[in-house]
Amino acid sequence: MLDQDSKKNAVEFGVENAAVSLTADGLANLKAANGETWFVAPPLVSDARGHKVQAKFTTNGANLTLTLDKNHDAAYPIVANTVMATALFRNLYADFWKNDFRFNGDLTVAGWAVYISGPMGQLTLNNSGWKEWTKKFPDITNKPTLNQQYRCHVLGALAAGQWNLERARRNMSSNLWHDWFVKRCNW
Repeated sequence: MLDQDSKKNAVEFGVENAAVSLTADGLANLKAANGETWFVAPPLVSDARGHKVQAKFTTNGANLTLTLDKNHDAAYPIVANTVMATALFRNLYADFWKNDFRFNGDLTVAGWAVYISGPMGQLTLNNSGWKEWTKKFPDITNKPTLNQQYRCHVLGALAAGQWNLERARRNMSSNLWHDWFVKRCNW
């Protein structure tokens, strides 16, 4: 939180024993010396009136800095909310559906925070989130319908509940995309 007296437009977070990098969609990745990775969701920043304040993460590789654009009429205090977690998804497991694999998972609290952050959140889920699924299930990339179902869930996560990617489903052609929302990603 920044109050009017601070005259700061940035807050630096020291990160011990970790390398910090940023994705194109604003997500901060912290990689610890032991190999563990943490995600910090793009911040939601607002002023005392509830108006959005533009902000972004920057890094020098060792520290994470939240920089605010205070070139507007902000009412103090300015508050930034972000979520830090080790994963965007939880409960990733495989089972069977129609004699083929089904891959399942749920958004974590961090995943939901990323999702509700808007288009950049969807970009983060399409990139970093998909990497979580492919790390857990390396063979998930061998049938286009699995990524198509995943991207459908990214667009409609509020209605999706648990995310289920069924290998038995057909690959979508470009003229069938209207089925996505009608069938809740299960065409």
